[in-house]
Amino acid sequence: MIKKSPVIILFLLCLLTILSCKENEEFSEVPSAVESEEGEEALNPSSKFVVVTITTDDKYDLDGLTLLDYSNFTGSQPSELPQDYFKKAGDSVHFVLKEIRHPQIMEVFNNTVSKNSTRFLVSPGDTIQLDYKNGDFNFSGKNAAHYNFYGGLPYSDYAETPYQGDPQQYKTEVEKIYTSRKAYFDSYLEDNPEVSEAFKKQVGAELRFEYLYNLIAPRTVKAKGAKNIYVNNMDGIGTVLTDSRMGGEQILNLKSYFDEVVIKDFQQPELVNNDYFKRNLVDFIRHYFAQNEVPGYTEENLRMELKFIDGNLQGELKTTATGKLIWEYHRKGFGRGKEEQKFFTEVIDDYQDKLSNPFYQKEISYIKEELNLMNSNLPEAVLQDRLINLQGDTLTIGEVLERTRGKIRYLDFWATWCPPCISDFNASKDFKKRLSSKRNVKFIYISVEKDLENWRKKSGLLKQYLASGEQYKLLDIDDSRILSFLKVRGANERIAIPKYTVIDGNGEIISSNAPRLADSVAVEKLLNSIQ
Repeated sequence: MIKKSPVIILFLLCLLTILSCKENEEFSEVPSAVESEEGEEALNPSSKFVVVTITTDDKYDLDGLTLLDYSNFTGSQPSELPQDYFKKAGDSVHFVLKEIRHPQIMEVFNNTVSKNSTRFLVSPGDTIQLDYKNGDFNFSGKNAAHYNFYGGLPYSDYAETPYQGDPQQYKTEVEKIYTSRKAYFDSYLEDNPEVSEAFKKQVGAELRFEYLYNLIAPRTVKAKGAKNIYVNNMDGIGTVLTDSRMGGEQILNLKSYFDEVVIKDFQQPELVNNDYFKRNLVDFIRHYFAQNEVPGYTEENLRMELKFIDGNLQGELKTTATGKLIWEYHRKGFGRGKEEQKFFTEVIDDYQDKLSNPFYQKEISYIKEELNLMNSNLPEAVLQDRLINLQGDTLTIGEVLERTRGKIRYLDFWATWCPPCISDFNASKDFKKRLSSKRNVKFIYISVEKDLENWRKKSGLLKQYLASGEQYKLLDIDDSRILSFLKVRGANERIAIPKYTVIDGNGEIISSNAPRLADSVAVEKLLNSIQ
């Protein structure tokens, strides 16, 4: 049974740094994943497909359920399932996953009812029964011992262990948590001798790399709206130590701090779909192995990191690390200047030539297309997309931009069903007020949801956070040209939000993939680049 605690909120907050919300899709788009035709191999227990059944004692419990697959860059609901599948499910749901090729850890969480989550190992051929009752996850099925480990993991949480200026003391506290979890893991193996070697490998590695991740990205950021909860510093240990040295503290011996971890410890291609392994693979290259002199997403650092990957990794590990690095730099807004853009495009072109993974190919193509939008203008057809405001007036995109000509426009695409969007509102309220008054920035909120009344109601509840800008809803979501042109509708044709675009006072696109407003440093850097 999972112990319920406000700490679970951390999971959702951490998720926001690596995960964006996806649009609701029609149930009929992926029948192969949801329904099994008579005689279909998916219902044969000896098949390599994964059959999952989830039941609950309250039909509303499934409304906020999400299943995370970490085989892509960041972790998202399997592309085989519609994004709103669980919301339509009632009190039970049955589906088949056909894309699980190797044993891997997946995650299921609920962000609307009890805000809890659990992970579990899934393997090709599994038949999984999940009973979700009273906010608890209880698994049974073909390999039940593979599913229930995390549910019984003793309560101890990195989230309540903040970095407070002393790296050695922080490490000691973090290590205690890992030691406790590792002891439970060893005991679990003794009590469940039937678990596979894949379970031992994947779960053991997950625990180890979770520990290392909390060392490489210390928890320095106080979570908003949650008492005594801290999230990881996404800029890494280098930034933390730079600040410490400026304060006169001693230089840390990183080799000892990281338990003398070396790149050889990451040469495990069987872990490429493991969440914490992938986080660490890139973060250790960025903040430790590549030996960058100054933290930051610069061309010099990217060159060094790519060189390190090329000299130390091969095959799927090299493909994964390079792709994740490109994704991270893009997420941070790298490639805005013309020279930066040219170099970044060359890196992407070289990478694409070596890609075989279709999902990675789509994501990288998406990034390249976004880069090509910089320093361009919205086409006339896009400017004709229609919006409606809270007063019921209908305007075009062109009319809204014309009303704000001369100002820097920060377009914020969002929806009421997107928790990261709402979180960004809360986190950036004061920052946006300052930008509005001192940097001549105008915020334009564009809702991408279909329910007009739901948008109006939620906008009213969020009034204090949206007061710094103008609010609109797209009238025609399905055929919207601006969603396609600005790549709000991204890979797999799903809307990915939160999404921000910055347009200067003359209508030129400065960044179609602008930093999230919660990242004030990156936002300031972008605005400073505007002449």
